[in-house]
Amino acid sequence: MAERVGDAALWRVGWRLIGANNRELGRSAAVFESFDLCRAAVLRLREGADQARVLFAMSDPSGKWTWRLELGGQQAAMSGRTYQRQREAQHNLSLFLTAVPLAQLIGEMPPGLAVSS
Repeated sequence: MAERVGDAALWRVGWRLIGANNRELGRSAAVFESFDLCRAAVLRLREGADQARVLFAMSDPSGKWTWRLELGGQQAAMSGRTYQRQREAQHNLSLFLTAVPLAQLIGEMPPGLAVSS
């Protein structure tokens, strides 16, 4: 997604980790100003996922659960959806953490996403 700021287009980039069944396992907890910054955040998560701090929380008054990961005091990843039970959120987090080191990364910004002036 590109957003116009003055005469320039400012990219807001995030990432998602998709499982083999095309379901979202998790996503970035922040947006980044460039593809390179986003990719660097994914690499930091990949290197430090085993040291991440895990946070589970009820996300709304209906009692649905979410999870977040913190690395070095900063939000690194979050669940892409809410869960009826805490154990479902824990299971999803386990799937996410298993998939992080196996995930395929693209090396550069896909050509179809270039911003035109």
